[in-house]
Amino acid sequence: RPRIESAAEDLITRLFEGRVVTTTRCLECETVSSREETFLDLSLPASPSIDDPDTLRVLPSEEGEVSPERRLLNSAATLPSARPIHYSISWALNQQARVETMRGSEKYHCEDVCCRHTEAERAWRLRKVPPILTLHLMMFSYERGKIPAAVAIPMSMRFDRWLEKKGGRERRRSGGRSAEPGEFYSLDAVVVHEGIAATSGHYFAYARDTFCGDESRWFVFDDDAVKPIREKELRKRLMPIKHVPVKTAYLLFYRVRDPTQYSQ
Repeated sequence: RPRIESAAEDLITRLFEGRVVTTTRCLECETVSSREETFLDLSLPASPSIDDPDTLRVLPSEEGEVSPERRLLNSAATLPSARPIHYSISWALNQQARVETMRGSEKYHCEDVCCRHTEAERAWRLRKVPPILTLHLMMFSYERGKIPAAVAIPMSMRFDRWLEKKGGRERRRSGGRSAEPGEFYSLDAVVVHEGIAATSGHYFAYARDTFCGDESRWFVFDDDAVKPIREKELRKRLMPIKHVPVKTAYLLFYRVRDPTQYSQ
């Protein structure tokens, strides 16, 4: 049994484990420190932080009026008929990777040179992208319940722009089958939460048929019911336009693949 468990753990690590690096630069002595961490899934924001002045900006409405974004973000009970604020996976990754200035009560403790708290800049980058990248959209908040935001989900992506750069080029990885810069990742599965509250709802999943040769075939797995769904219809569901959907993507599974086989 231990051998089986070890083999299973090794398989999970080989397929799902990636690495990120957090770099901190002291703004007084310019000393740079870094910390590497492993992950099995990446948690990404589904909307701006309610306390973040850099992202909480008012957006113009279609009628030319000013619609405070904060009003929507504060309303966890927003109904599907409300006009949504749209975000994307690229936006979420940009939020995760943006440079954060640490000042005031959030000052950095520069241990090596300054030996005191100083202002600093902190940045996050991907160091190794696994063969299967799991993205977790943070749709739920303790204060706000389920966040009423519409996140567009692309059917394919490249992640090289968020890779750690070394010598002016993206860092290439070794060990296991991980993506090289510029490679395509295709969406293979989505776990969806259906409901308007964090304390209730229903989960189901969409998954691509990767075994029968026709990878344009998708299925809906809803408890014991399994039904096919056209890719065109799935794209509509994953790209909300007119309203904040009750059925929102929660977990996304992207698989690296040969870009010559996937031109989207």
